Amino acid sequence: MCGLVIDHKDGHIISIKGDPDDPFSKEHICPKAIALQDRLNNPGRLKKPLLKTISGWQEISWEDALNQVSRGIKKFRKNMARMLLPFIRETPHAAGPIFRKYRFLRITCGS
Repeated sequence: MCGLVIDHKDGHIISIKGDPDDPFSKEHICPKAIALQDRLNNPGRLKKPLLKTISGWQEISWEDALNQVSRGIKKFRKNMARMLLPFIRETPHAAGPIFRKYRFLRITCGS
């Protein structure tokens, strides 16, 4: 996402502008950034993590949600990440999105 300067007061966004000091976006603001206020104020926005169960969606704690994500990442690393590495090394341009995801996992999981 582009670099942003968000002015706020009492939990409400007053303005969203491009950050003039951001070296990548250089004060440019993308459509996603413009829509942030609408997304924040959307009454249908999820505010707590949900787990899909056989009986439907169940609210869970943030700690449980983060533990589930951590277990999922560890499972992915164990089963798939090592198999992707040769592919990424051989075709770095075609595998750009996969490489970025693998790099995120490598940084996050410490491999």
